[in-house]
Amino acid sequence: MSDLAHSRRNSLEGRPPMTSIHPREAVASNRDSRPASAPTDVGGNLIAKIDLCRGLFAFLVVAAHSYDVCWVIHPESIRALPWLLGKFLACTVQSGFYWVMGFFVISGYCIQLSVGRQLDSGRFPLGVYFAARLT
Repeated sequence: MSDLAHSRRNSLEGRPPMTSIHPREAVASNRDSRPASAPTDVGGNLIAKIDLCRGLFAFLVVAAHSYDVCWVIHPESIRALPWLLGKFLACTVQSGFYWVMGFFVISGYCIQLSVGRQLDSGRFPLGVYFAARLT
């Protein structure tokens, strides 16, 4: 038997048998088993940075839509821009799809933070959650 197979067999024999536990208990035990260096609370500084990124993505989405509307209504005004500025706007601002995706990803992370805070407090009102998603 190879050394790898021998060490694998020994490590498996030392494991306790798997038991069935409730998912909420599994989440609680996962939280308790975090390393000491892992942050347990999200600081206000991180929230401010997330809001800043979310605002930047929202601005870029609006800028992309404005660029598209301007290009459709007044195509000559886009052509009147200096070549380098026109290429810069076309390559950055016009990439609205990426800005929308970034906004959705950051918004999803904010929703996850909100749900996590409510679960940590021991209550999760489902009606409030759905009302917040619809507004």
